Amino acid sequence: MVSVFAVFIGTGVPSIQQIGLGTAVAIALDATLVRLVIVPAAMAVMGKWNWWLPRPLQRVLPHTEVERLKPALETSA
Repeated sequence: MVSVFAVFIGTGVPSIQQIGLGTAVAIALDATLVRLVIVPAAMAVMGKWNWWLPRPLQRVLPHTEVERLKPALETSA
């Protein structure tokens, strides 16, 4: 998408050039800085709060398990 909007910079119309430059820079920053650095860092800082579900939604949504705990091995002596 950055390259598509960067093509607009080569047009002869100044307003289209400005829009092309602005959107190309915005998409490049979003794809690199925000999605690769800021979001993972915020998720690491927030920890368990990333997966907080409001109580009204908790009642409406079905309960599903993605991972099940393996039963502990019983040892007999």
